Amino acid sequence: MRALQRRLPTLDDGPNPLIRQVQVALAAFRAGVSVAVNLELDGFDTHVDHDAEHGPLLAQLLAAVDFAGEEAERQGVADDLVIVVSSEFGRTSHYNALRGKDHGPVTSVLALGKGIAGGRVVGATNERHEALAVDPATLAVREGGVRIEPKHVHQELRRLAGIAEACEALYPLDVADGEDLRLFGARGEAARVVA
Repeated sequence: MRALQRRLPTLDDGPNPLIRQVQVALAAFRAGVSVAVNLELDGFDTHVDHDAEHGPLLAQLLAAVDFAGEEAERQGVADDLVIVVSSEFGRTSHYNALRGKDHGPVTSVLALGKGIAGGRVVGATNERHEALAVDPATLAVREGGVRIEPKHVHQELRRLAGIAEACEALYPLDVADGEDLRLFGARGEAARVVA
């Protein structure tokens, strides 16, 4: 823990709680005490007045992602950094009676950093906001293909971090044969993961 304490900067005391979390995470990477962390920003569960609530939260989230990239560059770990932004569930595509959005079955994932092929969208939904299946080889939408699930994203994160085999032995994801989705594109050497 002393290695972490030596690398920990003066923590930001501003209104964005993610900034402090990013500072601690990057210090932990540099100290060698962590290779992956989960950061959290609450408040997205907006069943009432969705648009008024989500706007400021998204601004905080994007500011923290930008800060993470800049701070990782300053601390010399940017070349090993992967950032994944997601939620445990999605929101409905329509508003409820209180101008909110309820829990929906489809969410999205934003992934950037080392080993991630950028500038792409993988997956799609139909007009009822139902997930469409993709071809495992091309990732193009294809009837009868594979529906992207969290286990596919986790398999890719494990592979990207170079821990797929060890993790699968202890914590199997049960990805079926033929469902190996290369969601992140080209492979590079193992990277650190911020989830």
